[in-house]
Amino acid sequence: MLYALRRYDDAIAAAGRAIELDPRRAASYHQRGLDYSGSGRHAQAIPDYTRSIELDPNSAAAYHNRGWAFLELGRLDESLADLKKSLELDPANTAALSHLSRLHMTRKQYTEAVADCDAALMVSPALTWAIDRKAEAQRLLGVPAPSSLSAPKLLSPAAEPCSSTIRGRPRWCGERWRARRRTLCSGSIRTMAAGVRTASGVRLLRCA
Repeated sequence: MLYALRRYDDAIAAAGRAIELDPRRAASYHQRGLDYSGSGRHAQAIPDYTRSIELDPNSAAAYHNRGWAFLELGRLDESLADLKKSLELDPANTAALSHLSRLHMTRKQYTEAVADCDAALMVSPALTWAIDRKAEAQRLLGVPAPSSLSAPKLLSPAAEPCSSTIRGRPRWCGERWRARRRTLCSGSIRTMAAGVRTASGVRLLRCA
């Protein structure tokens, strides 16, 4: 709670008291490391992350956050090792993938950065940082940006009259179920049943 409120000094003090009460609780060291990192004191955070890892060697979060601290300090080899270990323990950790892609961008390893972004987008396709960073890495690789797709053209009633028939059967049209029940005939939906409302809220009516 104190970390979320950015009351970092209070949070560090609270984590310190928790460590005094139980010196072998890995989570307390990890939390104090986060509090130091949150306030920008990454060098002070690293010993706490290290102690947390010693007490809980399978903590993907502790490896990730120590890797983040190393990254902020420019210690890229150590950061790379920790971030890879974190992803080995938790391949779906998109925060670790974000920091790993930053590291690769810093080293101008753009192909690796694209792969990091792709892995993150497999977990969460709407991640803005992954979309933007992948585009930047591809630009630096000389990959052309994808061309924008033109919007599909809708058939006009004149080009595709609703009264036309298909194989001797009348064509039926789709109408959005509106308060005023206005008929919108596009000629794109075919059925032999009148007055049916589909799962998408479309009522099917025969057009005269």
